[in-house]
Amino acid sequence: MELLEKREDAVEFFRVKEQELFKVMKAMFTYHSDLNYKIPEDATLQVDFQDIEFPKEPAEYRDEWEWKVSKNLATWIDYLMWSNPDLNQAEAERIFNENVVSNRTLRGLGQPGAVREAITEVVEE
Repeated sequence: MELLEKREDAVEFFRVKEQELFKVMKAMFTYHSDLNYKIPEDATLQVDFQDIEFPKEPAEYRDEWEWKVSKNLATWIDYLMWSNPDLNQAEAERIFNENVVSNRTLRGLGQPGAVREAITEVVEE
């Protein structure tokens, strides 16, 4: 816990320093710019320091995401991007839509061997 408290103190220190640095950067850019462009006075810089999370059980993550989706705080596409940070919005939407189609197809298949046939058709396409 002591390390977490030290981290919190450090984050606050660096929030102040990042604003001071940004003021200097704006002044230097304005002074050296040949573009006759000035950074607006109300421009801001913000670094989002990631919150530290302790590992959770898979069921806790599932419950948390189901709650977020049920309260319209997130979507399943958000979940896909959270679980795979390399995905962008379009890729996550594509995967989600493909999964919806596959899941609907598989739910409709109740006969033995029908799932295997459906998977074979998808793979061969």
